[in-house]
Amino acid sequence: MSKADSGAVQYYKDVAHHSINITEEEEIKLFKEREIIKNDPTQVKQLKEIDGRLVLSVIKMASELALRYAAKIPGIDVKDAIQEANEAMIDSLRLYNPNLRTASGERVKFNTYAHYRAEYRIKEYIMNNSRLVRLPRTRLDDLFELMAAVEQLKPSDTIEDLRNLLNARSHVECTIEEVYKSLELLQGVHTSLDQTVRNDSVGRNQSLKDIIPVPEEVLNQEQELDKKMATKVLGKRTAEVLKPYKDLTYEVIYYRFLDPEINKMRTHKETAVVMEKNGHTTKVLSRERVRQLEVIALGRLERRAPEIKDLL
Repeated sequence: MSKADSGAVQYYKDVAHHSINITEEEEIKLFKEREIIKNDPTQVKQLKEIDGRLVLSVIKMASELALRYAAKIPGIDVKDAIQEANEAMIDSLRLYNPNLRTASGERVKFNTYAHYRAEYRIKEYIMNNSRLVRLPRTRLDDLFELMAAVEQLKPSDTIEDLRNLLNARSHVECTIEEVYKSLELLQGVHTSLDQTVRNDSVGRNQSLKDIIPVPEEVLNQEQELDKKMATKVLGKRTAEVLKPYKDLTYEVIYYRFLDPEINKMRTHKETAVVMEKNGHTTKVLSRERVRQLEVIALGRLERRAPEIKDLL
């Protein structure tokens, strides 16, 4: 465990020591009082006391969520993740509506609302700061479920056992092929499939690759399909952002990064040559001009579609 992680664990212990439990009745009472006095400048001290009590009722949960998710992901500072969760708790206090109800009419408790916001905030932080390949949120959730299931595996377990664990956790039946697809997600982790996830029956370290060998053909097929889909989606969104400018920025990004005809990123010189060859300009494009257009294009994407810039 790193020093940063050790510090985060100690912080969690301190928070757990000071956290409190409140009943639903007390919660309702506190929010009613808060609503009455929140805009009264003479009641600032009492408002802080109410807010402090409500925050202490959920602050332990914030640290638990941060440790549960962030500690498993390479490149993530757990303390920063805890800070993100704490800020989500403060936002929850400000935004929570005590009268909020589910579709079935049940009242949504403050800790349930805060849990949702903190979990969302932590995952957002991980998506933006980890060494994982950029993943849609739904697939990031799949990755967390997979990691949790792998931790429960026993030395003699097979991929069928992993499938059963995943089904039990998600309450959705998945096939062996879908399990392999989920396993592919772990290749985006910095330590990849070689990361030690458990010890075998005689104490030797085992990676996921040792436990459940993923067929090479399955990985190759899924990687090729994902690449084609990603290129299609990226091309569409990039066109939406850049084509209206009518200044070759879209063409530069397309031929440099997104051209399905080649299986690699073109150099600036190669991009200039193919653009001239395909009739996108009547002028001779220099390598430096292509680089300038790329900088302009990436700036536009960063402002209007940052998720695209991160994936290029």
